[in-house]
Amino acid sequence: MRIDKRLGALTAPTDAQRYFLSCWFNLVHEYSLDSYRVRVMNPGTMLREIQRALTFAEAKPEDKAMILDEAQQLLAADRVLTVGPFPPVMARLNALLNGDKLKLVSARGPDERMLAYTVNELQPLLDQQYIPIAFSQLEDLLITQPDQGHAPDLTVVHGITAALLSTLLDRNFSLESLYRIYAEVLVPRKPDRVYRFDRKLGLTRLLLTQPSQIFDVTFALDQITKPEEIPAALGHLAISDTPPFALHVRHAKTSYLTPLPKRRFVTIRGLSAADRRAAGLQAYDQLANVINLLRFEYEQARLQIPGQFAVLDLSRPEQGGRVYYLPRVVPNPTLALNGNDAADFVASVNELIGGSRFSDEGRDRITSAFRLYRQGRDQDTIETKLVHWWTALEYLVRGGQAGSGIGKSVESSLAPVIGLSYAPKLLIVVRNLLTDFGIGLVDANCQPLNLRALTLGQLWDVFKDPTQQAAIHAGLAAEPFLQIQVQQFLSEVATPATMLERLRKHDQRVRWQIQRLWRTRCDIVHSAGRGANHLLLCSNLEYYLKTALHGVLAALRSVPTLSGPLEYFDREAYRYDCIIKALAAGNDAEVRASFPT
Repeated sequence: MRIDKRLGALTAPTDAQRYFLSCWFNLVHEYSLDSYRVRVMNPGTMLREIQRALTFAEAKPEDKAMILDEAQQLLAADRVLTVGPFPPVMARLNALLNGDKLKLVSARGPDERMLAYTVNELQPLLDQQYIPIAFSQLEDLLITQPDQGHAPDLTVVHGITAALLSTLLDRNFSLESLYRIYAEVLVPRKPDRVYRFDRKLGLTRLLLTQPSQIFDVTFALDQITKPEEIPAALGHLAISDTPPFALHVRHAKTSYLTPLPKRRFVTIRGLSAADRRAAGLQAYDQLANVINLLRFEYEQARLQIPGQFAVLDLSRPEQGGRVYYLPRVVPNPTLALNGNDAADFVASVNELIGGSRFSDEGRDRITSAFRLYRQGRDQDTIETKLVHWWTALEYLVRGGQAGSGIGKSVESSLAPVIGLSYAPKLLIVVRNLLTDFGIGLVDANCQPLNLRALTLGQLWDVFKDPTQQAAIHAGLAAEPFLQIQVQQFLSEVATPATMLERLRKHDQRVRWQIQRLWRTRCDIVHSAGRGANHLLLCSNLEYYLKTALHGVLAALRSVPTLSGPLEYFDREAYRYDCIIKALAAGNDAEVRASFPT
């Protein structure tokens, strides 16, 4: 969870409006924890998954049923679909999904065909109406209802905002673009003399629903072996040794459009896109396809696709272009290592996997996973990153095991590992939030608590204490979004039954996501496809892989007899099962005992 000090300095927004603004900020901040970041799936991406499953001849009935289970849960929770043109179609879709889903997709009969007809009918309605209706609902909740003396349901505000942002990402707005909307429109870095929330939300709606614009996008390709032999055009790409346009007069100084002997400027003209960054991503895909052909026969040296692009808005060409960085992968938390730390880390890994009890196959699986992770990080395209990281994860989990059911076996082994990391991750996030916000807690003797010095088990005990919960709640009064999110987690910590429910919901989401990653990997490899919101999807995969690798290394330290990854995953599955059974019996001691010391 993130804190925006500029939002805290504003006095004009109501508590509900402040909740919405903080919600937007946390959902699109690139360094937000994945649990509080915008999700991959929304009604539009969900319907496309259903359409893909129903038309794919090789899809298994159980896989189709799993997708329908997720769809039913996601669509039922979406408040946007309860108004406008959606209810009649949704009523028919819900009726189809309420029955036996495996039977529905096994017979290939009239019900399955009706499901396909209904999904196909709903998709264009979503494309045309979903975003405008979502904005209208937010305007009603945050402006109209308060003016009439009604307090809006903040849970509904959160749900609509999260689904809206996920849908905008799916419409080719980048996470950076949505963050810039927040930082330049909703809560500007240079504060307005008079802050009017209604105007801010209205301008946001206008910017995000306006028609696509036309852009020219230019990439600077460097270190070309024989630049003089490259033609002036390759397909629809124009190539020149001088930049096709100048930069905006107020643009920060950059050498990106400076001509160099071995540099050529590749321009894709007339791209229709939602904004400049979306145009850059579209152009990037087209450039990558051409470079694939060049590398096949013409250019032997590696052509590095640049991490930046220059873009010109053709509706205002006289203003000049701007240079942006291409979105790569949404960042995940990393360990800060200095030179000595890195040396110790490498020595520790080599020592651990070199032990006599560790199997040769296990050693190969771990070193292969590290190698494939590094190779994935070095790749230019999201698709090749995803394939490398999935391969690393698959081999780490399965080794040389043959047979079918790859996605299911990875899911069965990995989901408990991710589940075990969930509560510790949230404990650390809340601790960091309280420390950053300056909320001090005291013990029974009224002595200040040093939260950073506490173990996770001690932190768990502190957060279970009703007195501490009340102090935290009061300390976050100025941040309604953070207050509600933290209070929800603390109430679950205090009650085994609610913590069990949270873990089960998280486990189900992780399993659905692992299966989605497997399907996306297959689409990339077999049909050059791409997953929904692929930047976020790839970020989730990176987190899963790194969590598994860190877990194996930690287990090697704590269990000297560990024989390899198979034993590690078996042990973690057993530990997670014990936690679930203990919580079901009303005992949270197993959760506390599972935390790393």
